[in-house]
Amino acid sequence: MLKTTPKPARRISGNLLVVDDAPSILIILKSFLEDDRCRLFPAENGAKALEILEEQPIDLVLLDVMMPEMGGYEVCRKMRENPRFRDIPVIFLTGLGRKEEIVRGLDVGGSDYLIKPFDKEELILRVRQHLQAHANQKRLKRLAQEQKIFSQALNEELKRQVERWEPVQQKLAELSDSSAKYFGEEFAALQTFFHNVRQWGDLLAGNDTTMRSMLTLGQEIDWAQWDNLLAVKGTRLTLTADAGAEIFADVRMVNLMMGQILPWLVELTEPGAEITVGATKAEDAMQLEINWQAPADRLDAVPDLLDLSQKSTSGDAADMPLRLSTNIMKRHFGDVSLVREAPDKARLSFFFPNT
Repeated sequence: MLKTTPKPARRISGNLLVVDDAPSILIILKSFLEDDRCRLFPAENGAKALEILEEQPIDLVLLDVMMPEMGGYEVCRKMRENPRFRDIPVIFLTGLGRKEEIVRGLDVGGSDYLIKPFDKEELILRVRQHLQAHANQKRLKRLAQEQKIFSQALNEELKRQVERWEPVQQKLAELSDSSAKYFGEEFAALQTFFHNVRQWGDLLAGNDTTMRSMLTLGQEIDWAQWDNLLAVKGTRLTLTADAGAEIFADVRMVNLMMGQILPWLVELTEPGAEITVGATKAEDAMQLEINWQAPADRLDAVPDLLDLSQKSTSGDAADMPLRLSTNIMKRHFGDVSLVREAPDKARLSFFFPNT
């Protein structure tokens, strides 16, 4: 029978701050971690520990509770109050094994609690787990920051490109009618691209804080920004809501969703078709309704919202505008419904709560 050889445990690395007034603890920990790539920084009291934290990039703290002048609980509390140190894992190493002491240690921000005398394998395992979790957390923060920087750079580049293309749009008026129509269509598509990427760039950059306020549909939402898109296909957009109709929402988020949904609807409709946007007031919500007419075979291809929510994120790209808008609504506002009223007619409704 062929025997398998167990894989050796992966070595760990990191800067460990050992806070204990007993020198023997440092010797024990050095012997426990001698096979790993850990650098140990000793501190005989709480004040010295906080000083080392200011000077060294510490990845984990092994902290005694009973020490003169400043105990371990107070050290941990000060760490959690400092934005620079609050995410560093803290493992209490102490002879205080009562339940009340363990609860107190976790309550002040401790990540783990080991009672002296501790087992070598258990200590190594917990140190490894917390070092890995801390490394993963730092990596996620770094990736988020890199994503934000990338998105900001992308938005700046798009702004420069928009400024570059504005003079081209002015020159189109000087061309013949046929050339102006062709280039006008291409330019409208390019404008839509710039608009959509800039909007989603803001969202990826983390600028998605929702600022809800009462928005007047006929005035505060920028319907005119889609005029070029609609004109290319001859589609008409009609706002049927009362001029004073209001929804409680974030105007940027509403514009963002409309910037996804309207191009999607224009593709579904026939040239010259009409898309109407209205509002219906319910008891505890305002319902923003979009009605449109399209060939039956095109509406057949529109997915049911329930089916759409069960799809993986790698589903049909044609469904993405509907998927994104549904996710935004459910994340920030309320529900969405999609109803087929006739073989060639459909209604998409967004429900915005009044509070």
